[in-house]
Amino acid sequence: TFKLLIKRTVYNKKNVDEEFITLLKKPLEAEEGRKAFLHFARCLDNKDLMEISADLNKLNLPVLIIRGDADAFLSAAISEKLHANLPDSRLSRISTAGHLIQEDEPEWLLQEMIAYFRRDENG
Repeated sequence: TFKLLIKRTVYNKKNVDEEFITLLKKPLEAEEGRKAFLHFARCLDNKDLMEISADLNKLNLPVLIIRGDADAFLSAAISEKLHANLPDSRLSRISTAGHLIQEDEPEWLLQEMIAYFRRDENG
């Protein structure tokens, strides 16, 4: 079951090998890790995220929103609404990533973040 759940988080299913699963399972060996995982799983609720989006326009800081278009857990509507409600935001999307963008497209993610922070430094 855990392996099937993890496979839903990534775009590149071939990256979900036994080593990857073992690394992700390691924190779940302790009770604290299991509790944290269950809390995290409950937080993946589109409704809860959408409820706070209107208040986000009060933030006075730049925000980079990154979305993997193959995310099976969070809808595209969330990133689009967040982008619409955050006055100083940038939405960056990639079609070849799921929920775990850092696993699917680590180089792309790094380059997006570097470019964003450099742009912010340069005004």
